[in-house]
Order: sequence, then structure tokens, then C-alpha cells
Amino acid sequence: MPIAIRSFFRYTVLLISVLSNFSFAESHQLDINVPRGVKVISLPFPQEELMLDSKVSVSLDAHILPANISYSLLWPQKIEAPRSIRVLNIEFDEIPVNSSLVSLRWQVSDRLLKKSQLSTMLNAQMVYPDLNWLRRALLLTNNNGVEEGWYRDIQKLTAIYLADETLLAKKGYPKSVASQWLYDKPQAFYQLFLTDGDQKFKRQADRYVAFYKNQIDAKGYFKLSKPKDIKYLMGRSLVYSFLLNQNYSSLETLERMFNASLDWPSTYSGKGFWTERHHAAAMNIAISFWEVSGREDAKKRVDELVEGIFQMTFSPHADWPVRGCPQHTFNSHEGWGDNTPACSPWMMALIADNLWRYYLLTSDKKSSLLLSSFVDFLLVEGTYIANEGKIKGHLVPKYLVSLDNSKQEELDPWSDREHTCDVAAMVGKGLFIKRQLGKDYLRHKKLFNQLSGLCKLKHLAIVEKYKYVKLTQISSKPPRKFNWQYSSTDDLPWLMQVLNAPSNTSVVEE
Repeated sequence: MPIAIRSFFRYTVLLISVLSNFSFAESHQLDINVPRGVKVISLPFPQEELMLDSKVSVSLDAHILPANISYSLLWPQKIEAPRSIRVLNIEFDEIPVNSSLVSLRWQVSDRLLKKSQLSTMLNAQMVYPDLNWLRRALLLTNNNGVEEGWYRDIQKLTAIYLADETLLAKKGYPKSVASQWLYDKPQAFYQLFLTDGDQKFKRQADRYVAFYKNQIDAKGYFKLSKPKDIKYLMGRSLVYSFLLNQNYSSLETLERMFNASLDWPSTYSGKGFWTERHHAAAMNIAISFWEVSGREDAKKRVDELVEGIFQMTFSPHADWPVRGCPQHTFNSHEGWGDNTPACSPWMMALIADNLWRYYLLTSDKKSSLLLSSFVDFLLVEGTYIANEGKIKGHLVPKYLVSLDNSKQEELDPWSDREHTCDVAAMVGKGLFIKRQLGKDYLRHKKLFNQLSGLCKLKHLAIVEKYKYVKLTQISSKPPRKFNWQYSSTDDLPWLMQVLNAPSNTSVVEE
């Protein structure tokens, strides 16, 4: 359970911040419960809460406690913005005999806080005020008061199934099967822990990360997959691992993965193999490594990858007309077919999730324009109506849109609908951006309502199916389905609330 902390500062919600960042008075204070026998604590901070040029002190009953106060990670620097601390470490001179409620105070100073030593980081135990503070520190949205039981209940039961490694092995998915590591399984487990603080999901995520890191070879590639297959490089869970555990090996692994990801070209040449999924993996690694290293070459790489997608979307190859998606040839995506343009809606959702994160970190204009543009594309080109069975009449995202030769499209509504939730999240992110930019979004809102409603309907159908059975777990076939369904959609219930999506699912029939 999280360690209780009472906050005494006043705050004002900033409209522009998706994460409800707060602005404080000049002096700030937190009361922190230090566990018994713990000498070193770490406290993750949301963006721009605690600045690098701060004086921090710790006191008990109005008496200053001798302590070494330092930081282990800064937030990536925004343009013309002061640096802020992401993880603060406090090492007490004496180990508390009993649990102690101490006061943490900070204010602006003419001196900078110092960097933590590795020994301090390795011995620290994390504390945090509440889960939404921690979610903000990990760049996730505030889920206070958000209706998300329909989403989380199924996620939890499926996570319990996936955590049973003996059962998975019997089903043909031992740890050595590479496909179950696609789309970052530990990321989804960490995000589930951040829902209600259930430590069993964090412990499982930690175990997954430890195994995953051991499968990254000296050159930075995943050993269980084909040689140099970039789509198996996933960095978000390693960022979470470092923020929650200060596990330094996660940083070392990320650097190797970043170096390996440089093999993927930032720009599309019109020749050879290319998919949105692979470009998204390169973005994921570059953003993740920049988050924890702050290195300029990592930031430059992120910008080059964003620019590559920007050019494919707004100045596409071969003078193709602009359609609002990153256009590439059908043949380069599938390995067959012609060289007419194509875009994959559900793989675009993987790119969109990385653009969203980069936007939250930097307010990057190109990322916001791309997110807005992707929604325009989905509204016109990226969906179709299922015409069979129980899903007849339902809106379904296409796997791959062949823009000038629809005969190449292989529509399979029962398979394609499995990506409804991640495509809905992409539309919601773009819709949020449109609202922030003051653009018209009424037609896009209906699209979001339908897709998010169908995602919710699908989850509720599982609840209805088993309403007379007390389930202890729900299977995921294939196991990687859990990863894509939840890793990039953690903020979908929040988006549905802030964008005023209907609470009932009747909208899906419109």
C-alpha cells in the first residue's frame, strides 16, 4: 500500500496540462511517513513541482533532521524552461526506530541540488502521496473519479491469467516465445498497479522487466526474436522500472537498445520494408532513453523520427495527395501487392501513443498536428461497417487501408475489431488536441463515441457472459493481445470522461 502523505499546499489546475500539473506558492510542504527502519527514501515528483534550484529540508516536530538530500533524475528540459526534479532521494543520518511523520519543505534557492550517488539510489525505498501523484510522475492521466471499472476489471482478471507462467507454458507460450513480449507486457502491468496500488501487479512487472533485460544482447537487440527485429524493442516499461525502483541496469539496457534502434531510418525512402509498428518502436526507445538520460543526441533522434512521420503525412512520397496518415507503399508494408499508398490505422495507434507522450513532455507542435491529422484520416478512410453475425452494423477499424487500390484490402471484421480499443484511444488523443487548438471536432466526436463505446461494449459483454460465474482469471488469445489492448490505452477511460463520451453504449448503433 502507498505510504500516507498529507499535503498542505494550495494548487490551481492548469487547463493546458493533461496531467493536472499544479502551481504553488513560494514555499511548499509535505508531511511524509517514513517507514520503520528505512534510512533512504525516494519520492517521485510530477513535472515542474520541485525545481533544481531549490533548498529542501526535512524536520520532525519542528526540529531539522540531518539528512543528505539529492536527486537521481531530472525531467527532460523544455525549451526555455528551468529544470525540474523527477526523483528526489533523502538519506537520513540515523535510521528511524519507528515510523515517523516528517515534514518535507522546499523553496527557491540560489544553489542547485546535487546528483545522487549510485549507492543512495540502490538503497532507497519509494514513497509517494497517492496514486495520482505517482501517475503524474510517470506521465499518466489523473483517474480520480473516472468511471473505469468496465475497463480495469477485465484487465485485472486477464493479468492474473498471464502471470501464471506455468499455465502459459502448457498453452504453448513459455517465456521463450518471443511474440508474447510484443507491445510491452510489463508496461501494461505497471499501469495496472498504478490504478489502485495493488503490489502484486508491480512485482510481476518487475519480474517481467528483469527477464526482458536479460534477453537484450550486447548490441541492444532482443535475443528471442529474429536478428535485428526492432519491433521487439520496448522502452516504456524500463522507464517505469527506473522511476519506481531506481534500477540502474534499466538505464544501461536502454542505452544499448537506443544504439540498436538507430538502424531504423528516420525518413521513408519509398523503397524496402516499412511499417508504422517499427517506426513506433524506434520512437518509443528514443523518447524513453531521452527521458532518463536527457542526452541531446536522443532528443535529436526523437525529433528526426517525428519529422519523418510529419513528412510522410503532409508531404508524402511520390507526390501522393495528403490524406492525414503516414503514407507508404502497400508492398513495403506487406511484402506483396503494388506500390500504391497505404496506411495502417491500428499501427498508427502505436505511433500516436508515442506522439502523445512526446507532446506531454514538450508540447511539441508537430506531434500535436499529427495527432489531429490522424483523426481526420480515420474519419474518412480508416473504418468500415461489419456485415455479419453479432457485430453486424458495428464500426470496425481497418488493419491496412490501400488508398488507391481497395481490392488489396483484406477485411476481416472479427479480427480487425480486436484493435477497436487502441484505435479509439488514438482518436481520443487527437480529439483532445483538436479541442485544445480550438478546431472543429463535432464529426470526430461521433467517431470517438462509437469506437470507445464499442470498446466498452466488448468489455461489458465479457462481464455479461460470466455474470453467474465467479471468475478468477480470463484468458488472452494470443497472450500479446493483452499488451496491445492495454499498454497504449491506459488513458482511454479518462479521455472518455473529459471528452464527454456517453456513459451508455447505445451510441455504437448510430
